Amino acid sequence: MFNRPILLLFFFSGASSLILEVIWVKLFSLVFGNTVFAVSAVLSSFFSGLALGSYLLGHYCDRYRGKYLALYGLIELTIGVYALILPTLIPLVHFIYFPMIRGESMGFYQLSLVRFSIAFLLLIIPSTLMGASLPVLTRYIVYERKTLGTLLGRLYAFNTLGAMTGTMLAGFILIVLLGVSGANLLAVSISTAVGLTALYLSRSEKEREPQPPRRSGEEATADGRSFLLLGAFALSGFCSLAYEVVWVRVLSNVFGPTTYSFSIILTTFLAGMALGSLVASRLADRWKSLLYIFGLMEVAIGLLAISMLPFFKLMPVWFSQLRTETDLSWHAMISIEVLISFLLFFPPTFLLGGIFPLVGKLYVRTMGKIGGATGKMYAVNTLGGIFGSAAAGFVLLPLLGVKLSVLALASLNVAIGVLLVLMEGGAARRIITASGSGLVLLGGLFYFSSFPMIEGLNLLFYKEDVAASVIVEEFDGKVSVWVSGRRQGMAPKYKTTKTDPIKKIGHFPLLLHPNPKEVLMVGLGTGVSSGAVALHDVDRVDVIEIVPSLVETLRFFREATNDILHDPRYNFIIDDGRNYMVASDRTYDVIISDIYHPDVAGIGNLYAREYYEAIRKRLDSDGLYAQWVTLYQMGPRELQSVVATMAEVFPHVTVWTPMFIWPGEVALILGSNDELMVDERRIAALLEDERIADDIFEGSDALSLLSSYIMDEKTFKDFLDRAVINTDDYPFIEYSAPKKRWSRKGPDLALKNLEYLQGFASPVTAHLKTGDRGQVGELAEKYFQVRKHLYRGEILKAKKRQMERLEEYLQAARIDVNDPYLHSALLKTLLALSRDSARKGDWVEADRFVQLYDILKTADPADDARVFYARSLLFARLRDYESARRLLRKAIQLAPEAAYLRNKLKDMEKSERNAGNSP
Repeated sequence: MFNRPILLLFFFSGASSLILEVIWVKLFSLVFGNTVFAVSAVLSSFFSGLALGSYLLGHYCDRYRGKYLALYGLIELTIGVYALILPTLIPLVHFIYFPMIRGESMGFYQLSLVRFSIAFLLLIIPSTLMGASLPVLTRYIVYERKTLGTLLGRLYAFNTLGAMTGTMLAGFILIVLLGVSGANLLAVSISTAVGLTALYLSRSEKEREPQPPRRSGEEATADGRSFLLLGAFALSGFCSLAYEVVWVRVLSNVFGPTTYSFSIILTTFLAGMALGSLVASRLADRWKSLLYIFGLMEVAIGLLAISMLPFFKLMPVWFSQLRTETDLSWHAMISIEVLISFLLFFPPTFLLGGIFPLVGKLYVRTMGKIGGATGKMYAVNTLGGIFGSAAAGFVLLPLLGVKLSVLALASLNVAIGVLLVLMEGGAARRIITASGSGLVLLGGLFYFSSFPMIEGLNLLFYKEDVAASVIVEEFDGKVSVWVSGRRQGMAPKYKTTKTDPIKKIGHFPLLLHPNPKEVLMVGLGTGVSSGAVALHDVDRVDVIEIVPSLVETLRFFREATNDILHDPRYNFIIDDGRNYMVASDRTYDVIISDIYHPDVAGIGNLYAREYYEAIRKRLDSDGLYAQWVTLYQMGPRELQSVVATMAEVFPHVTVWTPMFIWPGEVALILGSNDELMVDERRIAALLEDERIADDIFEGSDALSLLSSYIMDEKTFKDFLDRAVINTDDYPFIEYSAPKKRWSRKGPDLALKNLEYLQGFASPVTAHLKTGDRGQVGELAEKYFQVRKHLYRGEILKAKKRQMERLEEYLQAARIDVNDPYLHSALLKTLLALSRDSARKGDWVEADRFVQLYDILKTADPADDARVFYARSLLFARLRDYESARRLLRKAIQLAPEAAYLRNKLKDMEKSERNAGNSP
């Protein structure tokens, strides 16, 4: 009578459960860290509770005298109440967990056990009750065995459909709109509403008597296959969750490891299982030879998994071409991700879901033990899933890689299927099916054993880490590191190059700090930016990296990293940066966050207010925190959010763009307890070290380096107007940045950020030390004016307005300072204009720009006198004699011994007089 309302209730119950699961993983990751090990400990404890609840409450249901629907209502109400309280309990873990890990005496297994135990103790109540829901409701709606398969399958299907819906809501809508606490409150409300509705409906429910035990004949029949069924179902659960881990790894390399991609993959997985169970539930009570069909489905799952390997190989190329050759919106790309996920994963997950009602029909032989039997089968399947996910993440992928992991799991599926097939059916059918399955499997193993998953690369290193896929490739004398399909960096194989932009990440904060001795780097990448720190007089450098294999890849970048792998000052820590910052009690002079992709799931934690609060505690009194941000991977709102969030924590914040014009599009946000006062003379002295100067495009020009300053907390009030504060409760960056990945053209997005920042730019003079203000301050003002023209020129370049771009650079060239960026910008612009004129067929104009280019090209950018001399010739050719004379006099001032400069000035003045006398 109540089947349809009950199915609807169980749908909402599944939705609330998955929303809560997503929230609990987020909350625990803030305590334990966002490493695979920490998240695995939380999920394992959660699924252990599900298994325990289904087993214990399932057996209790068979002895329960009362209203099953009312019992279900009480379960949902209890879940809701506990879920309301849990967010206040999780932060208390700090007092237990952090003292343990600060002792540094715990090994990996001890630490994993501690994490599991803490999460298990906190999650045991709600997860046990969630696991109990299925056997309780099964006991309520199933009145006779002939409808067992149909009703059990429908229950499982609707609950799984609800879980799918909850996953999509949590991943795409709820946390974005309501924040973590708001999403938790909604899930609590859903669970409470389900519980109250169940209690209301239970008013007309009659109390049920405990069912009598099975008849002896039936019991013997059931026991004969019980171990086989439970074992096969447990292994099926093992394979299904192991596949999920492998598939997530594969698609995260294709789509990118964003929170949306993970939600899409999990949604696809749950949708396939739900619909498979729903379809099978309609047929389970009609089909004969269910054991044989179960076996065929296992064989089909294994063979489908193998057949997906060619797609895993080709998809990265296809998707990369789609991304680079089309201009699709974020919504369009998300739709394509959903389509690809469903095309790949729906067939095997459909079969995985269809197994549940079949096993239920086979295993629950009598009505007397329906609760216990349902609970037991659900428990063993869940336990199998726990071991499967752990085995895939920690054993199969690291040891075998994606291809061999899939082949191993597929072989296990086929083996289960063949065993089941041999247990039922006629002899001929058994032999034909088993041998045919075995032959197809052997053919697949033989073909794919030598099937290359990665081609076209000169691979130096490939490893499926527990945390990510890591690839090192060589191309055209350069070595690149890829992590989860994203390039982390590139460096020459045999020698370093001057002005490597990544090195400035390490140099810049250390140049600004008065005396850095203890340094912390958050993120390793290629190690190039960490290696830049080695050139400074530091005592200790701690490097935190979440991907273990990246430390191994340092051997490919020995020269580029100054061989930090063997530098005794360096200490490599494999951990989540957020977890280390909160748990550690060490303090540092400088903390540097290396460049990381803001759209990666979990990275939003490293932009959160709570993280910055932890960093401030790790800084010495005069410490400096450097937050590098990629201007081409976030929009102005996201950039604004990062600055505003830091400004809420640090008393003093400055914003810089030291890597925009060339050769990168990266900004820097500095946070400190004291107002930043820059010692220009100290920086100039450090830049006399050729090793440091060679790493920086500005070379030894300290004021050019400092002219990348934009603003501070005194001037960015308007910049922060309506800014969103990124917090643990409202992870704005994590959910907003991925949208920019598809909706942007990187340079266009950087352009928007540059234009936005330039509206607030001011000279660095207010931050120069008192003794440096006079003449140096005036010179800094000139550099600021040059840099303004340079930025405007870059903006015009992006808009393809080359002549206006040239005019901005010429305006900058009229100012008598030698900013290295200006020389490079002028040369590039003249070449671009020459090419544009040649394309239009205007060869005279093209030749004119080439001649102007040749005039400037003769100057050494580091030789101020030669640069000003070349510029004076440029302006003379452009008939701007006033600027030409002024710059030539500047060159004479810098090199008074150069007679050719004085002679040139006389010639120029004579030519100008002759030009003035001509008719």
